[in-house]
Amino acid sequence: MIHNGLMVQRKGARRALVARALLGHIYLLIFAGTALGACGLTTRDPNDPQDSSGGGSSVATGGSSAGGGVSTGGAPSSGGSGDFEDGGTVGHGDWLGRDCDPPPSDQLSLEAHVVQPYKSRIFYTWTTEDQEKGLREGDPLYSVGEVPGKGRGRAADVLFDRAKADPDSLSGLVAPFFDTCRYGWPHPWPTRFGVGGEQYGDKLIRITLKPQAWVARLDPSGEISSVYDQQGAPVPFAEAMAHPERIGALYFVYFGDPTVDDWCGSFGPVGPESYREFVLGNADMVERYEVGTEAILSELDDSVRFLKEYRRSLRGCTEPSAARFFELTACGLLHIPWYADAYIRSLALPGPAYLPTDENLAALIDSLESVRFEPEPFVLEEEP
Repeated sequence: MIHNGLMVQRKGARRALVARALLGHIYLLIFAGTALGACGLTTRDPNDPQDSSGGGSSVATGGSSAGGGVSTGGAPSSGGSGDFEDGGTVGHGDWLGRDCDPPPSDQLSLEAHVVQPYKSRIFYTWTTEDQEKGLREGDPLYSVGEVPGKGRGRAADVLFDRAKADPDSLSGLVAPFFDTCRYGWPHPWPTRFGVGGEQYGDKLIRITLKPQAWVARLDPSGEISSVYDQQGAPVPFAEAMAHPERIGALYFVYFGDPTVDDWCGSFGPVGPESYREFVLGNADMVERYEVGTEAILSELDDSVRFLKEYRRSLRGCTEPSAARFFELTACGLLHIPWYADAYIRSLALPGPAYLPTDENLAALIDSLESVRFEPEPFVLEEEP
């Protein structure tokens, strides 16, 4: 039995550190009738040599893969704000079609939450009170594979389909380490709400990977196309093939249904089906996990503080355009800071609850404040 408030240290890197997974967190995101895994938005990464967009965290918008104007009309063709014509008048609007007086500051603390996928080592995943209790009592961190009626989730499905088709591929070598998993994100607020404000639990688990763990890019095809170390440097493919056991997280980006006709340039369809998430499942690459700690509480408080600052910065703005929000987040030029602010570039899920209206931001802040807790730490840590 493991007691609250006690740090437990166990030897052996091969011990199964696996636990009751969040059923809702893994499988409940549904866009246009399609079940997703726990997150939201499509990006391309500046460190990924597989990206053909010329660097940066983006996919193309409005037929452009590396810059230029968005296709919705009315938005500026370069820069996030500028003069545009609307019904014969000229106004000053930003990249979401808002008129702002004064313009919001671009120097926001929320910039610290912009995700650098291949340098991520700490992840947060929402869970229920019962599941948190199970962890405190010794349940494994990763325990759920396929959920009856829901499957594994899209990321796991494509990984295992690829592994079955080609067992000798890197996906085939990595898949056994992700037979059970959780889905997470480097900060908790972008996954607080799902579709329609749905939530995955009121408790947080903080998972820290070992320094030697690698993060791999999992493509929608199920192929692992690139691998990175904790400094964000590419790992030679031959080395990754020789040591698949070092891959501790899979960064999965989904570009939406490839059969639809309405595409954004080269990289994906317009619409809110695009999303991104991290798949966590290799127990041997977990350094520690924790619940009820000061570190989690501090992360929640930072999120609230940053979001309040962001909300205040928009007080002089009109309401944003939902159409432009979904176009930008699903197929956005997110590597260009003046097209998307820190809030947009931090998102995992571009659902309606994350449209940055004053009402939505207030609801997100209130929800995060409602799950604050009195610290009652439980930490399970592996020896190096």
